[in-house]
Amino acid sequence: PPKKVTPKPTPRKVTPPDKTKTTQPKRIQINTSTKTVGSRNPQQPAKSIPAKPKINSSALTQKVQNLRGQLSAGIKVNVSGANAAAFTSYAQYVVSVYRRTWEPLLPKSLAKSRVAVVSVTVDRSGRVISARIVRKTGNTELDRSVQRALDRVKTIGKAFPLGSKESKRTFTLDFTPKIRG
Repeated sequence: PPKKVTPKPTPRKVTPPDKTKTTQPKRIQINTSTKTVGSRNPQQPAKSIPAKPKINSSALTQKVQNLRGQLSAGIKVNVSGANAAAFTSYAQYVVSVYRRTWEPLLPKSLAKSRVAVVSVTVDRSGRVISARIVRKTGNTELDRSVQRALDRVKTIGKAFPLGSKESKRTFTLDFTPKIRG
């Protein structure tokens, strides 16, 4: 009888079982008591929260008064138009005349700095033809001090620069009280 041939079994790939263990996550316990437990070194002093600084109102008032006493007259000029370069130093001279006049008139009780815009027209000899506030500050006392300064200056004390052809010149000045420092 013929021999029965059985095919040779092919080796099966054996997959090793998964070695990673599935473990339950550790439970985290949260202590809800009101007692705080710290991990600081017992030799280390506890960090202290800085106390709020005490405000000395009389010292603060004194400081504000000192600052108000240090106000100075800041005046800025815009030079434009024909021959502007020649008039730059003359314009600075105009500013210095008005600054010296206005500084003693500054009110000592200003709460904040504001700007008064002024228009000053000077003839070629240096005489002030007109001086007026174009834009007020909104502070009556400050506006009054600016107007008094404008009223006091009758002449700049210096003629126009040599070579200037104009018969008069208008300067726009910004009057701003500033803290000296």
